[in-house]
Amino acid sequence: MIVDSILKGGEKLAGYLAMRIKGGFLNYNAVIAKYPQFEEDINLILGSDRYIVSQD
Repeated sequence: MIVDSILKGGEKLAGYLAMRIKGGFLNYNAVIAKYPQFEEDINLILGSDRYIVSQD
């Protein structure tokens, strides 16, 4: 995945979480509350996919 090369820490979990959020399986706000250290990477991935976070 192209985004893997631009993630700051190369965090695979952030990629997994972002794809689950995008697929509608996880709630964005709940994920960020539990894993705030991945917020920047998740936002980068979702932004590159032009995903818009709705109010959950």
